[in-house]
Amino acid sequence: MSIRTTNRAPVNASDRQMAVAGDYVSIGQQLGVPRDGQIIAIMMALQESSLRVLANVNVPASLQYPHDGLGSDHDSLGTAQQRPAAGWGTVEQLMDPKYNVRAFYGGPAGPNRGRPPGLLDIRGWQFVNKGQAAQAVQLSAFPELYARWEADATAIVAALDGGITPARCSDTPPSSTDPVLPANLSEIRKVILRFTQEGVGGAYVWGGTA
Repeated sequence: MSIRTTNRAPVNASDRQMAVAGDYVSIGQQLGVPRDGQIIAIMMALQESSLRVLANVNVPASLQYPHDGLGSDHDSLGTAQQRPAAGWGTVEQLMDPKYNVRAFYGGPAGPNRGRPPGLLDIRGWQFVNKGQAAQAVQLSAFPELYARWEADATAIVAALDGGITPARCSDTPPSSTDPVLPANLSEIRKVILRFTQEGVGGAYVWGGTA
């Protein structure tokens, strides 16, 4: 899948990566996490796992669970690369991508009750830059790396929120016929769709009514 933006190269993602991203967006919405928080979560998962469920060669038990690839950093697991040894959850829990999402967001509905703290447990996370907010949760040895994913994460969240389906790569030129938009579409989503349709060489297919 190719997610087009107006001023940069397209973001390419597999169906599986978009499914993982979809969990971060949809569960974030269920929890009342604002869009900025969802973008932070996608930035984190892009850096930590490239939006994949990773088992770990150092944790043989993790290999028993469905996974998209292998990591080798300490006992880090899953899409957020969080560690059983740090109290984030059991191996079984951390190999569940939906658990990863809830653990990262934390808050009153989080599985860890603030220990370790998720994003919603960090006081003032809304008032620092998004890379710093991700680092406040993850405590990475390379905190500067989260920020480089902000534009990609923003595009992914925009594509997933509101039913915009990313275009599949194709040699077929885009149709000159403007798509018919749902009558109840909000103005901001109309703007987002218009910008994505204007992307160089790109085409979006409207797939929802939200």
